Amino acid sequence: PVKALRSARQWLEKDGLLVGEVPDFHSPWRNVFPKHWQGFQIPRHMTFFDERTLKKVLEAAGFRVVSIGNRINYGDIGVSLCNKIVNSISLTARPRKSRLYIPILLCTAPLVLAMDKVLQTPGILEFVAKKASGRYIYKN
Repeated sequence: PVKALRSARQWLEKDGLLVGEVPDFHSPWRNVFPKHWQGFQIPRHMTFFDERTLKKVLEAAGFRVVSIGNRINYGDIGVSLCNKIVNSISLTARPRKSRLYIPILLCTAPLVLAMDKVLQTPGILEFVAKKASGRYIYKN
């Protein structure tokens, strides 16, 4: 990720901002669905972050973190549950292509919203980082 972020940094203007989001590795749903958590979308997600590691990687790539915050992920339960069901019954369709996907997502979204309001369960880390001035230095 540091190499990819350094590449993205080169394309930014002097005061450019990098805005993005990643699955939050501290999502409680990762523990409920250990093998089927929606954040495990290999090869799309190859590295997993919490706030501390995300900040460390952004800084190593030459960015100054402006903000990192949590955002609700309405698909956290629905996608994870669909992954589990599709895998359990050995459907040939990929979870997000199965006919179960939309109904499960619609049924679980209110639950995710309620749980987020009560337990403040994050699903996604949103970040904004600014191109740091000067040359970046990789820190271990």
